[in-house]
Amino acid sequence: MDRLLDAAAKGGRAVAGVDPTLEAVNRNAVRHLYLVRTFDKPDAACPQCGALQPPVGSACRFCGAATQPTELGEAMTSRVLASGGEVSVVSRHGGLAGREGVGALLRYVA
Repeated sequence: MDRLLDAAAKGGRAVAGVDPTLEAVNRNAVRHLYLVRTFDKPDAACPQCGALQPPVGSACRFCGAATQPTELGEAMTSRVLASGGEVSVVSRHGGLAGREGVGALLRYVA
């Protein structure tokens, strides 16, 4: 976990926090997703283009189609596993909890 947070802070092959992790998940760039056990955030999923995004408005910010509410942790987990990545749920980690409870090691740097 400390290695992930260090690499994320340096702009390496890791991200931490909801927005950068969500962006990496949408690009299928996540090799290993880490979530704190208490992670529970609302999200929106676009059935048209498949993008996951914050639940702001009802239209997809990528294609304009109507979005459907979903739980972000479950949606990201499903997407990462479907793309051949791994997922770990962490009981407690102060550093990750301080970064909104989510982070990822990436396949490549964007």
